[in-house]
Amino acid sequence: MGSTQSKSAQPVIFYNQSSPLQHSQGYEEPVKNKEEPIPVSNEKIEHLVRERVAQELKRQRDEQEQANKQAYGDLAKKNIQNDHNSIAIGEDIDTMMQKLQRSTPADIPAVIAERQEALIVCYKNNQSRPLDCWEEVEEFKNAVASEQKKFVAAHQR
Repeated sequence: MGSTQSKSAQPVIFYNQSSPLQHSQGYEEPVKNKEEPIPVSNEKIEHLVRERVAQELKRQRDEQEQANKQAYGDLAKKNIQNDHNSIAIGEDIDTMMQKLQRSTPADIPAVIAERQEALIVCYKNNQSRPLDCWEEVEEFKNAVASEQKKFVAAHQR
């Protein structure tokens, strides 16, 4: 519907031979003064390309070196902080271990030692039937409980 009428098949060019083409001097001078390019040998071109590539590689190496120095400096600072933290944590662990260490009793009370020895003998004699040693277990538990009560009573504030 009228789409063929709105499209033109070819561009229309107006050309009048009777009127000379006019343009300003600003356009004419660069074209007239333009010298022919000096022919450059392939060796010179390769040399220039190699120089530019070498310069770019050197620039990139320098940038990478700067970035590495920055990163190493940051890591060194973090390591120093971590070393201080690890030393402090190590000292804390040592003090906590000293607080938690129990003093080994130099001598076990005689009552407990007797009950313990009786229990061990019973277990050795009744290896297939350890439940037969229930009386010895009860006596050992009672002896330990009475010694604990004595210890707590002696160390109460």
